[in-house]
Amino acid sequence: MNLFMRFGYSRNLSFVLPKNSLNIISQNEHLKDNDIHPLINQSKFDILCHHVIYNKSALQRYLHKDAFYVSIIRDPFDQFVSSFHYFRKVWGTPYLNNITGEFPMSELLRHPDRYEPKVADSFTNNRMAFDLGFPLSLFDNPSPEKISKYISHLDSTLHFVMIKEYFDESVVLLKHFLNWTMKDILYVRQNVMRHYRPNHDILPGDRELHRQRAPLDYALYDYFLFRFWEHVRQQGVEFHKEVMYFKHLRRSVETFCRHVFSKEIGVFKTSDNKWHRSFMVTKRDCYLIMMNENDFSLLLKQTQYPYLKPTRYGPKRSRKRKVLPPYRPNIFKGPL
Repeated sequence: MNLFMRFGYSRNLSFVLPKNSLNIISQNEHLKDNDIHPLINQSKFDILCHHVIYNKSALQRYLHKDAFYVSIIRDPFDQFVSSFHYFRKVWGTPYLNNITGEFPMSELLRHPDRYEPKVADSFTNNRMAFDLGFPLSLFDNPSPEKISKYISHLDSTLHFVMIKEYFDESVVLLKHFLNWTMKDILYVRQNVMRHYRPNHDILPGDRELHRQRAPLDYALYDYFLFRFWEHVRQQGVEFHKEVMYFKHLRRSVETFCRHVFSKEIGVFKTSDNKWHRSFMVTKRDCYLIMMNENDFSLLLKQTQYPYLKPTRYGPKRSRKRKVLPPYRPNIFKGPL
């Protein structure tokens, strides 16, 4: 989200912004007028990067005809584990909190009928497939033929599906597809939950059991992982060299940004090379690069709709939550 928000903010582009949240348009419905702030002085928005259920015909009402549609998926079991912990420990989701015992995640996998709510209210039932608009009928009757048909539909309507496990490769591909600069795709790792060890809560057999429970997510991931490597192969050998260079550059910029607020160390400078023209990373750039999605969403809302009363939204935080986020500055203490 930071990449897209930073790109649009720096170029004064318009964003589809949620009305009832900071970073979520809807958890269970496609894009609708009453979930977003209206567009002013334009016929279409430039960017949508906040969470909403995928439905291309709904999105086309709000975005330009030449919009580039991109999504991101990850290993289904890792996504399940992450969602389970996040929505149980951070959001305090009732159906997950109601699961007791030493291994609650394993309990959910073994007895989903006891705990899982209806599909639209679940964060652990083939959630990637739900987010990407799979027909609800497939959740109860996962016909391989119908799953394959819908995935083909996704492949024809999405221009690119990024893979979380290969994020650096994904953003370099994105740079190629969108003709962005190397500076546009720089990022600092955010949203890393460090207060639990996922493997500690897993029993032998959980991963295979999840594959049986989530056929839609695995079909989705397996298909687009293969498509992803097709994109990589088409780039040629030089692509891998570019990714290696980007990894080094990104780590160097992250180190710079984590120190620039406590030390007077000037700017980060790069030189011309075969992958980019020379550019600088300033303290102001680091403010934006290190801004999390809630703070950035608030900034976009204040910029795009200055007449709105400032409001913060968010989940009810569990008092037991002990997350150690990476250091980042308070964005409201200094000018941007």
